[in-house]
Amino acid sequence: MAALPRVASSLGTSASGYRSSKRAAVAVSDQLPVDLRVLLVDNDTTSLRILEMMLRRCLYRVTSCSQATMALSLLRERKGCFDVVLSEVHVPDMDGYKLLEYIGLEMDLPVIMMSADERTSAVMKGISHGACDYFIKPIREEALKNIWQHVVRKKWNENREIEHPVRVEDNDRHQEGNEDIEYAPSVNIDEHFIDMEKAADYKFKEDRPTHACNTWRNFHLINEAFLNFLHICITR
Repeated sequence: MAALPRVASSLGTSASGYRSSKRAAVAVSDQLPVDLRVLLVDNDTTSLRILEMMLRRCLYRVTSCSQATMALSLLRERKGCFDVVLSEVHVPDMDGYKLLEYIGLEMDLPVIMMSADERTSAVMKGISHGACDYFIKPIREEALKNIWQHVVRKKWNENREIEHPVRVEDNDRHQEGNEDIEYAPSVNIDEHFIDMEKAADYKFKEDRPTHACNTWRNFHLINEAFLNFLHICITR
């Protein structure tokens, strides 16, 4: 009975430790990430000012551009100085999708497209061009607060590729193994052929004496016919 209080106290300690660790994790998640570097691109000055204000309330460091060409120049001049790009789709000086392609080829940064166009085709076009997300205006501050997830997810994927690189040889070997499994004959088919071979062998052994007898009988008839032919020739 004395062990029960000790177990209960240990469970209480572990539970309190779990709760404290959970509170700490929540606190950390609420604070992460601080000073996320955001490049904001929008030709609408009113929208640009409102978005910049909301992003700063999320404790993000914001650099604003009203032109896509200016944003691209900043990205090229200050490589490694931005974590994520938030860009309007319809920018007069450059198509937002074109900017997205340039960023994907040269900087490989997570890009979030935004627009008042809420059609499914518009959203799918942004995703197919490489956008990690598509925000429909007006944008809620809660959505802006969570853009750090795209940055963290991208870093995790990069670390995973570094820690567990997939070689071409391994892929080829894996595919060959799958093909062998796919085209390998089943066990039942093998057993069926084995049974057929055994049956044929048994039939050959069973028919062998009869075959030998028939051969001997044919030889005897041929020999008898040949002797009769010689006898006729001599008597003539």
